[in-house]
Amino acid sequence: MSEIETSQNKTPIVVKNLINFESVTIRFIFVFAIIIGLMVPLFLVRALTEERESYFRDAENSVANEWAEAQTITGPFLYIRSTETILSEGTVSQTQIKEKYDVYMPSTFSIEHSSTHEFRKRGIYTVPVFRAQASIEADFSPRTVDEEGVELKFIRFVVGLTDTVGIESVDFRWNNTSVQDAESMVLNSIGQAVFVDITPMMIKDGGTLQVDLSFRGTTWFKVVPVGDQNTIRMGSDWPHPKFSGKPLPDSHTVTADGFTANWEIHSIARGFSSELSLEQLRPPVVVGYMVREFQSPYRDLIRSTTYGILFVVLTLVSILCIQLVSKARFHIVQYGVVGIALVLFFLTVLSLTEHIGFLLGYVLAAVMLTMMNTLYVWFITRQTGITTFIGVFLALLYAALYLVLQLQTYALLIGTLLLILLLGMLMYATRTLRAGDPNG
Repeated sequence: MSEIETSQNKTPIVVKNLINFESVTIRFIFVFAIIIGLMVPLFLVRALTEERESYFRDAENSVANEWAEAQTITGPFLYIRSTETILSEGTVSQTQIKEKYDVYMPSTFSIEHSSTHEFRKRGIYTVPVFRAQASIEADFSPRTVDEEGVELKFIRFVVGLTDTVGIESVDFRWNNTSVQDAESMVLNSIGQAVFVDITPMMIKDGGTLQVDLSFRGTTWFKVVPVGDQNTIRMGSDWPHPKFSGKPLPDSHTVTADGFTANWEIHSIARGFSSELSLEQLRPPVVVGYMVREFQSPYRDLIRSTTYGILFVVLTLVSILCIQLVSKARFHIVQYGVVGIALVLFFLTVLSLTEHIGFLLGYVLAAVMLTMMNTLYVWFITRQTGITTFIGVFLALLYAALYLVLQLQTYALLIGTLLLILLLGMLMYATRTLRAGDPNG
């Protein structure tokens, strides 16, 4: 009976000796197991960030549906619909009626655009919108539409606008004479548009069409250069435009009070003929700018979670190095608590950013989590030197992460330098290890 009891009493000792928690190798294994485990909440924070970004896009779409969508001006151009009767000669005479939808572009096209922006709220989200005025002038060559066998249906001057709901006023003038009764229509090639009907006599000798347009929009404003020669001038009080489409402006100035941009585009660069059918009107070239925050804070947040695993590795391995070179002792659970705090930083930044902006949210989250981790290390070690090192290290790490997010070009370089620094710390901390050491 005593032998059995002796054997049972020795069992815990044997099990305990199987895992030597003082072993550097075992500690490394546990720390890296914690790091791998923390990848799961990091992934969840990233997924949540992407979900919140989708909510923001939904808010943008909601505002666009009620205010007006992104706007693109196509035109003005001359649109002539007619039917042509074709008599084919042969054994049996046949008559064929052909529908024609002809489009004629102006020889010169110029537009002066100006806009002011404001903001609309949807829940916690703020969406920029704009009001714009466009003064358009286009010269059209003389054109005769009285042809034998051709029955004219209508002649129209057409200006395409993506969302005509946003139109506040429109005025057409042909050779300085007002043309009344503008209406809206939908064309398969360009979508919504406004037009005025004219007579064949009005375009017989050619002339100049002037269009004054006031409208609302969101997200962007673009123009299709429809003329053989195109002069496009844009100006706005939006302080950080992103010029989009092609080509980019020939010249532009951007200040805190807004921007101006100028384009000169030839018909060769326009991408389509001066005379074409309606089905062929698929403009490949548009120029303009975006009325949107230059970089979405959610993009920075998603990128920050990408570097999150590096953040966790640097911090936990640094604490492990401190333990190797000092008398301080950290329980394996305490490594996990510090790691959870590091992951919570990214969730905190997300929560604060939606209310106070990315920069202020990042700073507040960094200060809170740095203080919490520093105090936690103090209560564990009761050593001022180690506590100060952890506090300074975390502050520098948060600063480096912010620098990486702002300087995308140098992100790889900065990340590599941090890993080299970590490797140097590991080399220093493990320099005294010897093979065969029971605590090695």
